[in-house]
Amino acid sequence: MPPFQFRQRSIGAAVLFAAMLANPLFGQDFDPQKDVVSRVIELQQPFQQKSMDAAAAVTDSVKSVGERLVKNPVTDFAAEKVENATKAVKTVTDQFSPANVEFDVIGSSNTIPRTNLGVPSESAPPIPPSNAALSFSKIDGTIASPAETNRSAKTPIVSVEIATPKFVNINEPTDVKINLRNAGSQGVQRTYFSITMPKDAELVSTEPQAVSQENGQLKFVVAGLAPSQSSTIALRVIPKTKRTMSFETELQVIEEQLVSVSVREPKLVLKVDGPSQANIGDTTTHTVTISNTGDGYAKAVRLQGNFPDELRFLNQEGMNAPKNLAPGKSMKVLIKSMAKLPGNVKLDFTAQGVGVEANPAIAPMKISQPELKVFAAGPNMNFVNQDGIYTIKVDNSGEVDVSNVDVVLAIPHGMKVTTINRQAKLNEANGTLQWKFPEIKARTVETIQLKALATKPGQQVCSILISSKETQEKEFKLTTEVASRADLSIVMKNNGGPVRVGGKATFDVVVENRGSSSASDIEVAIELPESLMPVKNTDLFVDEGDNKIMFIDSKLARGEKRSFKFEVVGVSQGEHVVRSVLKTSASERRVIVEDSVYVYETNEARVSENLTPVIPR
Repeated sequence: MPPFQFRQRSIGAAVLFAAMLANPLFGQDFDPQKDVVSRVIELQQPFQQKSMDAAAAVTDSVKSVGERLVKNPVTDFAAEKVENATKAVKTVTDQFSPANVEFDVIGSSNTIPRTNLGVPSESAPPIPPSNAALSFSKIDGTIASPAETNRSAKTPIVSVEIATPKFVNINEPTDVKINLRNAGSQGVQRTYFSITMPKDAELVSTEPQAVSQENGQLKFVVAGLAPSQSSTIALRVIPKTKRTMSFETELQVIEEQLVSVSVREPKLVLKVDGPSQANIGDTTTHTVTISNTGDGYAKAVRLQGNFPDELRFLNQEGMNAPKNLAPGKSMKVLIKSMAKLPGNVKLDFTAQGVGVEANPAIAPMKISQPELKVFAAGPNMNFVNQDGIYTIKVDNSGEVDVSNVDVVLAIPHGMKVTTINRQAKLNEANGTLQWKFPEIKARTVETIQLKALATKPGQQVCSILISSKETQEKEFKLTTEVASRADLSIVMKNNGGPVRVGGKATFDVVVENRGSSSASDIEVAIELPESLMPVKNTDLFVDEGDNKIMFIDSKLARGEKRSFKFEVVGVSQGEHVVRSVLKTSASERRVIVEDSVYVYETNEARVSENLTPVIPR
């Protein structure tokens, strides 16, 4: 960047009185450098005396302490400490002696060297030169890079010397010479000099010509006086009366200094790194990097963050106080927060220093409420000793993964799990099966299937418990009504083939209870067509009027069978169907089976019973 130029203007004024006395003009003997040094020493003497008095008092006190410690067992040690303290006091005292005090002559770059300080060079702290670079300390105690310091030039000194004859005669032209000399080390841009003429003197001429003359006052402008350069103004006057001529002068020095200050510009850049999504309850960490990409120091840099209501600020690490950032340097701040409400949020960060501010950095983040949905399906109705298939689905329909998911199935006492499609942990004491899923990805479904045998009648409730790290615990219940009932079947079979008219056909009947409970009041009705006639049986009831055969049993336990036989006589030719109807008093359900018998006619002549057969030879 271009340097910043600063112009300073100083005005000094001096009023000199010159008297036409018998002695030579005092201005010729004026030595500004020696007079200033003498004045400095004169002003220093009271301070020097006070410092010497204070040093003497301290020395006497130290000496007194040393005398009191003479009888102490550690005399040598005490004496050594007293001697060291005395030397230290003497060292400080010597530094304030007139010969050893460093001072600058006004307007000069030369300094009187410091001599005989009384302090060994190896123990004295280094004294930086006047143009040494300054070091700035950071707030955290570290030292920033040194910055160069410009020093403006010293104020110049312009002296006025007036030279006149020691005596002059009345009405005699007299020359007055005025010498303006720059005794300093800095050049002077302009000097305004004015001199008031005596009332009884006549001005004849001036060299150079005055810029103005009013009420006996002459004004001159001297342009440009380099260090140690002089400029002369000559006046010719004629005294008109016999009296001392007095000249009153006034001097104004115009000094302009040009100081170039290099202007640098720090630039702060923010960068935020962190998660773009989180679940409720998660602790998130955002890393904010503050970089100084400019060429100047960024001082007292502070980071500020705007946290939305959906986040709760926890703490920050790496920035406990404002810090200075050198050019090209950066610092990191760790911001920790916890997600507490769902929604799309933005974290706003800003950084400010002295006279510098970074563009805001925004970190968007989506906070989700993870939720697992549970679907369970199984038979609403089942029977004892019957299998039922059950399906459990865990659905993560959200946009974030869910970790550490547990699925626990509590098995009722009236059911027995026989088959599962994925490995589970069995707890026989609690009667539970447990499945663990380290993670269920977003928008995915995990399925569990099992087969369970109903062992007891009644209402059987399967309890399913779903829990995870990010979601609340959920419980789902699946109810199956297990019934106990008789399940009867009947089989009827014709044992023979076709029969002749008037012949007998035999049928076997088997009744079986395949249900889960006993059957009572069993009744089997065998319905015959008119072409078949029932044969009486002591175990059966024959109803000739309705042409039926009845089988009755009071009870048939589950798994048991009943079998019986009945006979019929065919009275006419043809295919004749026999129907058996099974029913119980506890159910209106009827089981019907049918079978048939074929009756044929032989067309043979009857033979007398007394006919003796003839056997051919």
